[in-house]
Amino acid sequence: MTIYSIQHLIKLARDKSDYYRDLYTKIPQSDFALQDLPLVSAEKFWHANTLKDNHLLTGPISSGVVFKSGGTTGLPKFSVFLKEEWETFTRCFGESFTDAGFQNGDKVANLFYAGELYASFLFITKSMEQSPLELTHYPLSGTAKLESIIDAIHSHGINVLAGVPTTMIQLAQELKSRPSVASLITKIFYGGESLFPDQRAILSRAFPSAKIISSIGYASVDGGHLGFAICNGAHGEHGVFKDSTIVEIIDNETGLPITKSGVQGKLIYTNLTRSLMPIIRYPVGDEAVWTRPGERFIIKGRTEEGIRLGPVTITTEELRQILAECLGQQVMAFQSIIERDLEALDKLTLQIALPSSAGPDLAKKVVAHVLDARPMLKDSILKKLVAPIQVQFSSMNELEKNPRTGKMRFVIDRRFN
Repeated sequence: MTIYSIQHLIKLARDKSDYYRDLYTKIPQSDFALQDLPLVSAEKFWHANTLKDNHLLTGPISSGVVFKSGGTTGLPKFSVFLKEEWETFTRCFGESFTDAGFQNGDKVANLFYAGELYASFLFITKSMEQSPLELTHYPLSGTAKLESIIDAIHSHGINVLAGVPTTMIQLAQELKSRPSVASLITKIFYGGESLFPDQRAILSRAFPSAKIISSIGYASVDGGHLGFAICNGAHGEHGVFKDSTIVEIIDNETGLPITKSGVQGKLIYTNLTRSLMPIIRYPVGDEAVWTRPGERFIIKGRTEEGIRLGPVTITTEELRQILAECLGQQVMAFQSIIERDLEALDKLTLQIALPSSAGPDLAKKVVAHVLDARPMLKDSILKKLVAPIQVQFSSMNELEKNPRTGKMRFVIDRRFN
């Protein structure tokens, strides 16, 4: 397992990556601290990481694995790991399964999603193989029919579920009439989405024998292994992989590192194991607070850069482009308001400021345009994984602002309140 020094990564990025060379133009060759480096701009980062004429990677893709990241309306996003980097990524994550609450002898149903360059199913498969624990893997996938999953649990005596919360909630509903099967499940590990209190309550009722309902860990195909799960910690608490990553939480206004517990800021990530696609001071898109500064943190929702609805990620910039295509230059500003509905689904309300009043027909047009641009979101709504989108029109004065700075809030995530 190769772990690079931050100095080595910065030199490599400067020498081999056009994007980082331009980013670090004003940084001296020596005598600088990590915090002196500018943050990566997610938008510019992904524009540089193109399939042709790439300006981000430090070399050609000659071996390893390529995944789709997110899923944008414009240029495709992809993340590439060299073979050794993929081994390191999954090994670090798999070795943390003891902290998450896995034990020798666990029979694990892998209900994450596979295919179409998605990482999660393969990632969890490989991580289980790399784990020092004696685990038995049942690779069912999130696309399996619920009845097939239930039959496998019953036939094989599976005691652990691992998947996205929306899949587990659907399974819980299906098992209401099968309490003997539900009682076999003693542990539930989720990933890919946050698990909210209403969802946890549903799972606790549906699976009364499940003594552990925990994150499987915190990772992204963009960045890598962001944090390991702590089964006896606070809800949403994760530990830093201190040997192979650098995690910062910075103030949203000043950009300075936060070193105190309980102060919310933007989570910034540096991966010390990736050299082909360097990840240096990369905003992962989440806000967090330290519980033990430098060691443990709790995720507190999405940043202004984007939103997460069930299994779907949409950036603020993507929404801005979609609204511009639909409404032209009349959009003065907009906000994404995310809440939980009465059926425990994520609900997005787009509040759009226009120079003149607008009616329900225009709102329907906006919804249709968003769903046409993001087929995965449309599919998730049809499958009842996400609540239908709502659109509201307002004046600029009605849009919510930061009470301290007066700045417009692009994302208002009320799920964590």
